[in-house]
Amino acid sequence: MQTAVPTEHPLKPHHIPMLAQEVIRTQREGLPLSKDQINHFARGLTGLDWTEAQVAAMAMAVFLRGMDGGTCLDLTNAMACSGRVMTWPSLNGPVLDKHSSGGVGDKVSLILAPLVAACGGFVPMISGRGLGHTGGTCDKLEAIPGYCTTPDAMQFDRVVRQVGCAIIGQTHDLAPADRYLYGIRDETATVESVPLITASILAKKIAAGLQGLVVDVTCGNGAFADTRRMADAQRHAAALSCRVGSAPVLAPARPHVDAPRDFSHADPSRSRGGQHDRSGGVLPTVTALGAHGVHPHRRGAQSAADRVARA
Repeated sequence: MQTAVPTEHPLKPHHIPMLAQEVIRTQREGLPLSKDQINHFARGLTGLDWTEAQVAAMAMAVFLRGMDGGTCLDLTNAMACSGRVMTWPSLNGPVLDKHSSGGVGDKVSLILAPLVAACGGFVPMISGRGLGHTGGTCDKLEAIPGYCTTPDAMQFDRVVRQVGCAIIGQTHDLAPADRYLYGIRDETATVESVPLITASILAKKIAAGLQGLVVDVTCGNGAFADTRRMADAQRHAAALSCRVGSAPVLAPARPHVDAPRDFSHADPSRSRGGQHDRSGGVLPTVTALGAHGVHPHRRGAQSAADRVARA
């Protein structure tokens, strides 16, 4: 009788002792990090084996030296596997999501999630907090009285299955390594590191159990990426993510954002612009994203007539 062979956990400690200082030094010198070194770093973020100073030093080393594509993918997988990875069995439609690189007044998520749900998709969106000056979807939703951005797993699963979409913040058990690093980046002026941006985005999306992802890369002084060079680097990094997990990634054309995407852009009221957009004034960017996000899975739309009415 054959017995199942247990698979090794991706973050299981390596038997050879490893020092955080050595990992930081390797990255500081611009040398490629091994998968064991990346896993040691991710373990240190969740188990707090690395001090805050060491994590900050590592973030700055990545910011200054960058990472090659393979190392970035290793970091993405390590952070995604640092907590619970969701699965969506028995859903009658594809599991999809989008991520925006940010823009002042950006409320695309509030419009696109129900749009995709109305066309037969399911959107378990784990939104991020604000980085830099652009704000985040999670921050906007928390300004709504009574909105819970940290539901338990059962409630999140139930809402996605019943409604077709749910937008929440990052809970303590979804990619916890990224959650800790996310805060350090915001405090150490390392937010703009493209490898860390890419790993952070995709770690959360992989943990959500997606089958497809649309990346909205904006550019301009109203966006997080204020230069074309940075926006193109983010698009290239997003394309590399096709090798991560099983979710194909589509990075649509780069909208230019030199003004707020909506005039109700102050955080306490930014959700109001989404209400105006839903009443008929949908921005061209939202229309383009809707076409990109829904078209590959339009076959599921006919089986979701009831969701069309609700949306």
